[in-house]
Amino acid sequence: MSLWTWESKLEDPYEKQIYKKIFNLTKSKTLALKASKNLGLFNYLKNNKFETSKDLRDSIFLQPGKKLFDEKQAKTVWEFFNTSPQQQGGETPAKGDNAFDALVERWLVFMYHLLPGGIQESIKYIEPFMFPLSEKPGEEGIVSKMPGVGLGLNFALDVVAQNNKLAAKLAQQYTPMIMGLVPIPEASTVGIIIGYMISTMFIFFNMLVFVSKREFGQAFTQSLALFPFIGLAMQNMAESGEKVIEKFASKRQKLIGQLKGSDGQGMFAFLGDLIENYTFDPLYEGDPQADALALKQKLEGKFTEISGNLQNALDPEKRGELFQQAQQKFQELKTDPRLQGLKQQAQEKFQELKANPNLQGFREKAQASLDKLKANPQLQGLREKAQERFNKFTQRAGKRLSKKKHKNKKWKTQRKLNK
Repeated sequence: MSLWTWESKLEDPYEKQIYKKIFNLTKSKTLALKASKNLGLFNYLKNNKFETSKDLRDSIFLQPGKKLFDEKQAKTVWEFFNTSPQQQGGETPAKGDNAFDALVERWLVFMYHLLPGGIQESIKYIEPFMFPLSEKPGEEGIVSKMPGVGLGLNFALDVVAQNNKLAAKLAQQYTPMIMGLVPIPEASTVGIIIGYMISTMFIFFNMLVFVSKREFGQAFTQSLALFPFIGLAMQNMAESGEKVIEKFASKRQKLIGQLKGSDGQGMFAFLGDLIENYTFDPLYEGDPQADALALKQKLEGKFTEISGNLQNALDPEKRGELFQQAQQKFQELKTDPRLQGLKQQAQEKFQELKANPNLQGFREKAQASLDKLKANPQLQGLREKAQERFNKFTQRAGKRLSKKKHKNKKWKTQRKLNK
């Protein structure tokens, strides 16, 4: 089997034909070369069958001696081209490896089915144009529906997006180092700015591709690289977090089963319940549409109940009926033997407390202490002195409106102290 190399001359007749057509349309050699190489790679993968993903990886090179795909990418490409048409057109495709994509897609479907029917129909009509590269079964974009071209273009853009992601990282990492070799002041700082500006071109292109393909999780992680200085670190953290979520999702149910035990009464069953009830499942196997419809019906029922109660409150006849019902309920409560029994029990308890000798003793002690304080001569003396001081103060001080010194139509208040 022949090898395929990206950085090689156009020797394949198919690639030459594509190059000629693209160049005649765009007059751009660079664009024509890249398009012919991408479609040529797709044609090579389509016409050659590989036993394993390792064979595929060992047959495709970026340049002599340097392989184009890593192991994970080669496995994804091999699985794509080794899936039969019946499997591709099946009822439910396998979930992607991207946990963020699965999470965002699930919530979008959930929110979509909460919307009114008219808005859903409008969105459904424009959705193929909003996401032209979408490959979701039943919701393909206008480009993906094009026979032959759609599938090849999607794959070509996947390859370009991965290369752009690498190029953006390289631009932000190595441009400052290269600029630092230039013997001018603050060359590294200038290199950081230049590297960031170069990387934004690749980032925006990738975001456009990912959104067009409905890969919102990929678009999110890629958008983090737009933050100056810390963007690359944030993107790496998001990608690492995504892998952690994927591992958690693959082991979540198994962990819950081990903690709860076969009968659900294991030693650590409470931990299993805690994980099951208070952690989310990234690879949720339920139906978001059914969940949304159930919540919608519940909210509609609650709204109908509140509207009915409000209408009854505003209607005079209904309000009168409600008032009569409330009076009847009050009379029933008054004659309720259980309530009467509670009232009698409370009265009996009160009488028991009044007759309690311990309580009587405390009452007598408190009264005796109060009488002793009243008869205390020191307290009596302090009380008499306070009364004398108060009387003396009230005699010497007072307020009155002056009948004199009327100035500027204002009365002045004078205080006269009898000295």
